[in-house]
Amino acid sequence: MSASALSGRPPVLVDSALCLPPKLAAYVARLREAGPYIPPKPAKPRDFANPSQQLIAAGDGARYSADYILTCVTDVTGVRRIHLRSHRQQPALSRARQSAAWLCRQHTCLSYPNIGRWLGDRDHTSIIYACRRVDAVIASQRVVETDDPAQQAARLLAAFEAEALQRRPR
Repeated sequence: MSASALSGRPPVLVDSALCLPPKLAAYVARLREAGPYIPPKPAKPRDFANPSQQLIAAGDGARYSADYILTCVTDVTGVRRIHLRSHRQQPALSRARQSAAWLCRQHTCLSYPNIGRWLGDRDHTSIIYACRRVDAVIASQRVVETDDPAQQAARLLAAFEAEALQRRPR
């Protein structure tokens, strides 16, 4: 027995090879009248012109792109970019991600939600927490700030390691 016989509805022939219920047949007919499907263009990042660009002109001097900062953090920490954007919660990855979020906040014009998008579609509150966490480590370890994100990433990594050693039970 066919499906249309079981449903009690009369079948509708479309292309003489397919039996469809009336509503679905009307939908298929509307699709065919509309023409071929043209997919929408992918969205472009709004807050940064070219992510591969190292420096972005800003109102208060030169700023770095988020792409360059992520490259600095991956070079210093040895963490791959795919792991920075993943949802893994290993301590080394979390420290690198927090450092990247803080550096993006300090050296770019990006908002918390946009930094979250760069770091694997994280919520803006996660980025706020990361920035506060790094500020606390900087205050407790007396890290000297520099204008170069690569040097700052190395100093932040050393500060995180020192703080982790202090918190370990002896």
